[in-house]
Amino acid sequence: AHVVHGVLRCNLRLNEKLILDFLDVLWRSKDSTLNHLKFKRNREEEKSNIYNFLGRAYENLGVHRQAVEYTIKNLEITKTIYGEKHGKTASSYNNAAVVFESLAEHQKALEYFKKSLEIEKYISETNFSRIVKLYNNLSIVCRSSGNPKKALEFCEKALKIWKKNPSELH
Repeated sequence: AHVVHGVLRCNLRLNEKLILDFLDVLWRSKDSTLNHLKFKRNREEEKSNIYNFLGRAYENLGVHRQAVEYTIKNLEITKTIYGEKHGKTASSYNNAAVVFESLAEHQKALEYFKKSLEIEKYISETNFSRIVKLYNNLSIVCRSSGNPKKALEFCEKALKIWKKNPSELH
């Protein structure tokens, strides 16, 4: 199993470099400055997507430190592209929180889940399923970190939203 994980990690690193090098060549080949400016955001979005993919892949392999590295890179690019109050930024914070929780870094996980929740509440008070899931995630982190009272508070908040909007939740 360790050999397979080692090979996969090596392949992911090589693929990351190849993909990023390919993107650099692709975006540098644009003819004019106007095209370069127009497509620069798309290039950064692609890079962000690659980092997100790599973070998830390393997370699935159980290589949590690498997952953190790529998840944070994804988050930083996402914030640069979309700003702090955007759904994609909220998702990136959520992904980072999941990785930190898998490392038992409960305080970091709480911080990132709370940032994701704050954004979700700001951008849409009607996105009940995302908000309920985030309260549930916060509850799990609190329970894992030995704070059952706070975990119960988050569960009750999720339940309250669900009771008000059962048809809105999947």
